[in-house]
Amino acid sequence: GLLLAARDAWTFDVLQVALKGGAIDKRYELLVDGALEGEQTLGAPIARHPTDPRRVHVCLDPLDRRIPVARPARTELLAASAVGDRFTRVTAKALVAVRHQIRAHLAAIGHPLVGDWLYGGSSRELLHRHFLHASELRFRHPRTAEPLRVTSELPPELATFLEEAS
Repeated sequence: GLLLAARDAWTFDVLQVALKGGAIDKRYELLVDGALEGEQTLGAPIARHPTDPRRVHVCLDPLDRRIPVARPARTELLAASAVGDRFTRVTAKALVAVRHQIRAHLAAIGHPLVGDWLYGGSSRELLHRHFLHASELRFRHPRTAEPLRVTSELPPELATFLEEAS
């Protein structure tokens, strides 16, 4: 998937401010377990997991004692379509992304990413990774302020898996 990198310190600083301020539109293609309905926003804050440093904890309960130390996180599910009778393909947008945000948000509502063993996704022997792909970035050029849109097609292993799952 896509990765945004800066070639100098000034550009890095500008992009970091844009990222933290939500001015970089990051879109992802993912495949989740189960049937997931259309557009929705997942806005539960995310904290460190209490016992597993590899994971994060989504604070779904408003009385969760971790909320004061949790980071705000918002995942917008922009589109969802059934893939066969077991999966849903989702286009998601992460605003001010927090570590594992999309993976954890979807798992917290009962729809973990296919292949994501860390968050309870179904294990797929033909897919040796979780089904998450950074597919699009929209932002303004740091120096010219020109609107930019960069895209990336699904890699072959994800495209093949999707075809076989249909």
